Amino acid sequence: MKTLPEMGFEPLGFRFVKHFRIDTYEELNSEDARNIPLHDMFDLFVDPVVDHIHPEVRTVFGFVPIDEPLLDRVFVGHKYRLSEPFGTKGLLPLPDVLLATKLRSVTQRDKVHKRIKDIADIFALSWYSDEKLPGLREALARMIPSHETRTIVDSFTGEDLSAVSSALGIETHQIQRVLSELRYP
Repeated sequence: MKTLPEMGFEPLGFRFVKHFRIDTYEELNSEDARNIPLHDMFDLFVDPVVDHIHPEVRTVFGFVPIDEPLLDRVFVGHKYRLSEPFGTKGLLPLPDVLLATKLRSVTQRDKVHKRIKDIADIFALSWYSDEKLPGLREALARMIPSHETRTIVDSFTGEDLSAVSSALGIETHQIQRVLSELRYP
């Protein structure tokens, strides 16, 4: 398996980035990216996340990545699909695992824009994934207790939902309706 730098990702603090032309999806090296106007390119960021922190992680990575024990379901439980965005193979967690990780992370966000992004992701995973909402809810309940999911969804304020609505261009009551479906066992 290749490392992120071997796949063309550049280290950027605790994350990695790869640059692409917006019109052709052509990968750009960092020098070319500096010479192209920002509106003609986009960046793909990767935040390393592990299922548990290994004692040697700082030696290997040079930093301690985010740990999310629910990702054990991806690495051990094989709850993923293979994806090849932009010619780079990767494991894409199944929607129920992503939904569970987002529900867990949203409660720990201290930056408002990150919280809003997580809520938008929760909505999108619930409404737009290939998995139907009742099936997602059942799979989610096997990872996170239903009462915990209800508490998390109930913590979303009207201001949160309004901000998500503005970001997505979807009416607040539609977002609220979908998210309320996650509350039921």
